[in-house]
Amino acid sequence: MAHDIFGERFLSHREPAWHKLGLVVEEQLTATEAFSKIGAYDVIKEDIYSTRGEKISGFKSLTRHSTEGIKTLGVVSDDYSILTPHDVVEIFDRAVGKFVETIGVLKEGGLIFVTTKLDEYDIRGDQNINYLLVANPMNGKEAAEIGITPVRTVCANTLKIAKARSSESYKLFHLG
Repeated sequence: MAHDIFGERFLSHREPAWHKLGLVVEEQLTATEAFSKIGAYDVIKEDIYSTRGEKISGFKSLTRHSTEGIKTLGVVSDDYSILTPHDVVEIFDRAVGKFVETIGVLKEGGLIFVTTKLDEYDIRGDQNINYLLVANPMNGKEAAEIGITPVRTVCANTLKIAKARSSESYKLFHLG
């Protein structure tokens, strides 16, 4: 599965993606509204227990809770601060204030991305389009990223290309 979409958790404004998964909507949605439409879920930091039922100190699991069940996404230190999918869409709405172009969930719920289309501009007759991309992995190993890219992100493949082609990018490291 090259797209790596988690179930059908993908939404696109006006244009379908190559993988034909998820929803295509005509209305302009906030990130919070779009996340709700594709199937909101939680990722939480939980205690880890040994097979004998003893709590393992110093570590927590990052666990996805959704209608598809529970899945451990990673193991982190006790003081790790997680940026949940709900946090990502709420921050996106507050900070960006633009409607969603695409939103998707990859890696069994371990990564959420949100894009918005930036203002088009013309250079000597050529129309240019860029997107603001926010990608947040929740595995305890990777940083959240924000970038400006000419690539419309719709899956794992286009996310990788979008990151590589970003003209500006910033990483936000989780604490811990």
